[in-house]
Amino acid sequence: PELSAPERASLYCGIARCHLALGSHDEARRWAKAVNTLALLDEHLDLAAEAQVVLARTETKSGRFDAALRAAEEAYEMLRERPDCALLAEASKALGTAHAELGDIVAARDCFIDCLVCCRRLEDEEGVTGALNNLGILAKRSGDLAAAVDCFERALEIDESLGRAAAVARRLNNLGIALYRMSRWDEAEKHLRRSREIFVRLGATRDIVSVESALGNLRRVRRDWSGARRHFESVLATSRE
Repeated sequence: PELSAPERASLYCGIARCHLALGSHDEARRWAKAVNTLALLDEHLDLAAEAQVVLARTETKSGRFDAALRAAEEAYEMLRERPDCALLAEASKALGTAHAELGDIVAARDCFIDCLVCCRRLEDEEGVTGALNNLGILAKRSGDLAAAVDCFERALEIDESLGRAAAVARRLNNLGIALYRMSRWDEAEKHLRRSREIFVRLGATRDIVSVESALGNLRRVRRDWSGARRHFESVLATSRE
């Protein structure tokens, strides 16, 4: 049987999301844009908005941040009157990410706060931790390390309660680096070492390299030259694997 426009739009969005997850950005872009060719009625606006969200994420991954911003803005405008819609949280996140990449920290922060509020309303705990993490990264980037630590700690607490090992490791890494920049070296090392243990268990090579580099820098500022060398050598060895 012939598929209706909404049915086609839903399939197109699903295919675009699959290509995005696989790193096939050109194909993700093509399928997301294909939704615009369909005659969707107002009651199916969420499908058009989803396509724009996927397009915004694709353009961000491709480094086309102006295009990402335009797509995310369009999706947000379609959804802003629907605070109970999970897509609104995704659109807010995409919009915040585009603003952050373009250097507008204030606008990015407002978008991530919108995302956080929406996720809390929907009781989406994974979304809450993601929004908190993004707010922490922005705070760290703008030099407000105390706010960054607070965001990372709150995200970490939720991720630990959910048993999300990879997310816990990432939060520990972010937290450790923020504490390192505050010269709270003992705390930083504790979190970084725990992050490394989890990443090793998960076999996350790229993340292990990041943590080892941070531990090497921490040992270096403490003038533990032998310890720093071991970490840096570990980075070299791991990167060759």
